[in-house]
Amino acid sequence: MKIGSGNIRLSALRRFVTSARMELARRIQNHTRILRDAAKSSPQIEVAWEMTNVTRSLRFIVDNGSSTDKQAAGAAAQIFARTSNAEARRLCLDALARINNKIARNELLRLYRSEGAGSEWRPAIAERLRKAVAEDGRMKPAEADSVRNQLGP
Repeated sequence: MKIGSGNIRLSALRRFVTSARMELARRIQNHTRILRDAAKSSPQIEVAWEMTNVTRSLRFIVDNGSSTDKQAAGAAAQIFARTSNAEARRLCLDALARINNKIARNELLRLYRSEGAGSEWRPAIAERLRKAVAEDGRMKPAEADSVRNQLGP
């Protein structure tokens, strides 16, 4: 009987884990939709959106995002460019660093280039890019060197 009851427990555990993964994926999708809608809404996000809703979704992506969240990466970059809210901007950079796929790194690089040399955000973007490159073992060495060279010392 022990073998059978162990199999039942294992089966229940697998269902629970699968259910939890599906719930997380659903929540990521929901928060990504909110970010995409915010990014498309207005040249200045604060005018059209309650920033607590936007920052809540950004925070969720920072805490739970993964390299599969391509749409979230694009939305976070657009929000960074369209808000002056410092907390939202910081969370956008953190979300891009957390996602850390090719799209997110390209968005960080684009933001780095678009910020002026004297911008207070440029060092923060560079820091996250350096960390993203260092942590991603899938990047080709030539690509990693290219990013590092664009950032300078």
